[in-house]
Amino acid sequence: MNIVQTYDSVGEFLAQANTAKKKYTSIDTDRPKWFGTSSLEQAVGLVQQGWDGRPDLSKLSSDIESVTSSEVATLDMEHQVQGAYVDVGAYLEGVPECMVEFVDQPEPKVVRLAFNISTSASMSRDAFANRGAVTLAICNKLQLAGYAVEIVAYECCQSGSSKHGVSWVLKSSEQPLDEDSLAFWCCHPSALRRIHFLYCESMDDKVRAEFGYNGGSYGRPCALNDFKEAREAFNPDVNIDFRKESFADAVKEYNKLIAKLNERLAS
Repeated sequence: MNIVQTYDSVGEFLAQANTAKKKYTSIDTDRPKWFGTSSLEQAVGLVQQGWDGRPDLSKLSSDIESVTSSEVATLDMEHQVQGAYVDVGAYLEGVPECMVEFVDQPEPKVVRLAFNISTSASMSRDAFANRGAVTLAICNKLQLAGYAVEIVAYECCQSGSSKHGVSWVLKSSEQPLDEDSLAFWCCHPSALRRIHFLYCESMDDKVRAEFGYNGGSYGRPCALNDFKEAREAFNPDVNIDFRKESFADAVKEYNKLIAKLNERLAS
């Protein structure tokens, strides 16, 4: 049994998850240290109202970029009085030619970033933050180079020979980046252990029994590269699956992903 599901927004993903709230209660137990929140309602509140204690991803991503020379191949662009999108810096400085136009193409190429929300029980706060910082740094680098960016969160698991993968879009290519939302899904343990597990409990009885989606194990993590159907459905240009707490390791991962991305953009 291999299952792949995709959702076009966080709202669609949450709507499916919420169908389980009146049926099952195993995910709404009081284990705040492991779940990251004291209740399911508190976790949903963080999604809807923001996370006050989130890590400063902007600073962390700037720190990563400041110690590396990795660059993304820049699209051919020029500044004009009208164009595809506004250069906010030039606009604020009062420059008339504050619009960016793409040379020899009608609109920017869309690059899809996908990151895995799976976490082990021993994953540290620094490792959570580094995953978010790498994601944000790559997004910023791409946007400065003229690309439109889509960001997708996903989770894949397996039980025996069966695999289940699900993804949901956090940022479409037309939307501005919501750093608060990115921080929650990248960095907060409740993203997986309350919200996603609740989603798993919304599956039908056969699927829940197969993967333990009834307060059992909830399956075990599966790498995207080991799940062909999910890899093809999610189709990321960059796959961010990173769980190390060292800043130096975050910089290495960023450089590695930028190098792979440039190869993909050139093909």
